[in-house]
Amino acid sequence: ATLTLTNVTDVDFGSIIASTQASTVTIDASSGAATPSVTAGNAAVSGGTSGLVTVGTNIDATVTVSYAITGADTTVQTLEDGTNDMTITNASITANSTATNMAITVAGPNQIHIGGELQVGINQTPNTYTGTIVCTVNY
Repeated sequence: ATLTLTNVTDVDFGSIIASTQASTVTIDASSGAATPSVTAGNAAVSGGTSGLVTVGTNIDATVTVSYAITGADTTVQTLEDGTNDMTITNASITANSTATNMAITVAGPNQIHIGGELQVGINQTPNTYTGTIVCTVNY
């Protein structure tokens, strides 16, 4: 059996304007494509989207999907700009993405939507923050 994963869209938490309160920006993609929203605090967010990975296959099967932020700490990781960071956890990615057990078919479409919760600090320094989320599919 062959599985081919294709990254279609990167996770993008959008343009965030931090405030005098710590805030949480959430992309809840557990039910499909989603956009970011502020779920705690009073930061502002515009733009952005959940990630999308497609799975090509030559079998019909149930697979297990797992998500992980890469880095030294496998539970809590950060998006970084070189000096500053914002926290995101593997648990928040798993909770806000396609379920970890997924049926796939030859006919498709087999889509994995990826989200998460980003912790924005008080007066977070404006910049471009980046990181890597790894999506693994096992059957």
